[in-house]
Amino acid sequence: MNKLRELDLSDNSFGNSSVLGLLRTISKFKDNVLSKIYLQNSELNEEFLCEFRQIINRLSHLSVLDISYNTFGDEAIKHFIESFHQKSMILQLEELYIYQCKISVDCLRPMILYLLTIPSLRVLNSKKSTSDIEWFNRLEQYECFKAVDDIDEEVFNLYKLRKIQSELKVIIQDKFLKITKTVKVCYLNKFIQVLAEGNFPIQDVRIHNNLLTDQLINNLQKLDFNERESNIFELSKVFIKENKEIDEIFKKMPELGRIRFSRQNFSPNIWKNIFNSISENCHNLRKVIVVECNTGIEISTTMSKLLLNNQLVIVIDFRGVFVERSILEALENCNRIRELYLWNCSISSNNAYFLGKALNNKHNLSILDVGRNDLEVKGGEYLLAAIRKSCHSITRISLRKCGFNSKIIDYIGETIAVLKHLEVLDISENDFGGKFTTAILSKRIFNNNTNIQKLYLSD
Repeated sequence: MNKLRELDLSDNSFGNSSVLGLLRTISKFKDNVLSKIYLQNSELNEEFLCEFRQIINRLSHLSVLDISYNTFGDEAIKHFIESFHQKSMILQLEELYIYQCKISVDCLRPMILYLLTIPSLRVLNSKKSTSDIEWFNRLEQYECFKAVDDIDEEVFNLYKLRKIQSELKVIIQDKFLKITKTVKVCYLNKFIQVLAEGNFPIQDVRIHNNLLTDQLINNLQKLDFNERESNIFELSKVFIKENKEIDEIFKKMPELGRIRFSRQNFSPNIWKNIFNSISENCHNLRKVIVVECNTGIEISTTMSKLLLNNQLVIVIDFRGVFVERSILEALENCNRIRELYLWNCSISSNNAYFLGKALNNKHNLSILDVGRNDLEVKGGEYLLAAIRKSCHSITRISLRKCGFNSKIIDYIGETIAVLKHLEVLDISENDFGGKFTTAILSKRIFNNNTNIQKLYLSD
């Protein structure tokens, strides 16, 4: 128990007494190392905060606290925050999330000023006052906040504002080229042309939210990609017209070490051209990342070919894309893989057998995410058996929302028992029922033989 570092009870109806009971038990361990607590939307009210003020003083390592989407109100929050300073509590608190807690603007502003006295605080997240730019400007005087990296209607990060004055948001530094969505094409083409004519050795190209015109693609092909070092190529939300020869770029990048395509909606022909070009010209890939793209079943063969030609790959991330049987079969040859992300890949219980085979001999696998696939109990048995047999170095497993029920509890327990390096386990959004608590929590996770530090059980 004393190894538990992160506790997530979000989106549950436990209520005050259940949550307080668990936290009180954890806090009684003198050597507890709990540092992150997530209690978002857990049906908590002001009575919880009154009791929690006494418990939190014994959680000496607490750095992140999320109590968002609970009904606390002004007075309870005010007294809770004041207790931090009065009792020298949680001076190491770095992040506090309290949005949607029924806090008025009148209470929020003085409370923020009060929280700024906590020396380690770097993030205060609140849905209130997100559009109050003058208020943000007042925060520039606080040196502990380094930068604002995310301000929108949902997020209120207290960092020192960093203003970007240049209209051309293109950065080249340490062989790194980044093109963002606000770049005007006329400026961008000129900029790329200068880089090409100057023979700048480019190693890292990342293009986000942009239209790749004929001229821009031609100029990109003229860049001097450093062939002696591992290159990175990344596209995110990029629009390319049909029949444009972007695949020609990869002929100049034989040492390509990482590709990343994010939220791309290319036509099947463009996808096939890109993957075929990478397969034929780039045989030293270490990271293959294709996230939330429209690669359907017709692209599976070319994606499989890419994996077969790059068997030294150590990271594969296919989150949010369709993963067909041929891709799972190609994964069998990638025995050096360390991280495998197959979240929401439409892998059904029928293909779970091939997923299990893909995990054979994956002795270096450290991270596995197969959440949001409808594996069901049958598929879960194949998967867990493969993990027990081969993946003894694994440290993080996500089985979130896999259609499991209480029939698979014993298999999960057996798997936990043999994974001595497992630190993070996410089995949220599965219908285990009451038996899960007694059979797994008490007998497996909290015993002295496990190394679990982060446990996710949100409903």
